[in-house]
Amino acid sequence: MRLVRVGAVVVWGVLWCVSLMLPVIPGYVGGTVLLWGWFAIFSLQLGWLANLTLPAVALLSVLRGVSAPAKVVIAAVHVCLTISAMFWRSVPSEAGPLEVGSFGPGYYLWMGVMLGSAAFLMVTPLMDAKSINRRKLDTSPTGPDPRF
Repeated sequence: MRLVRVGAVVVWGVLWCVSLMLPVIPGYVGGTVLLWGWFAIFSLQLGWLANLTLPAVALLSVLRGVSAPAKVVIAAVHVCLTISAMFWRSVPSEAGPLEVGSFGPGYYLWMGVMLGSAAFLMVTPLMDAKSINRRKLDTSPTGPDPRF
């Protein structure tokens, strides 16, 4: 199970890095949006902050022993910040806000990584419970339960 968790985190990291190289909106690649995205906070566009919660989501996905409510809260915050990126309509610039006309593949890949990582974090408590139940079954004095 641990290998699955680490593998998922590595895949998110690689896909997140790929999203930085792809166009997000016309004229901007993901890396540029990441560098300048924090300016959007001043116009109450909070989607950029999901990049800051991604390391916490990744760490909690790998660690065992973290309570399920803590994972749910972090995942919920992460999803809310990611969903706020769906309402991204302008880019701050020197000449004033530029309207976003369309989104590129980097935007959709970024959204997939963010929502997929949150979904995986929500599933990890179930993986932990299944692992604990398996260990209980395997350590019974009569051997593993044949029904499972």
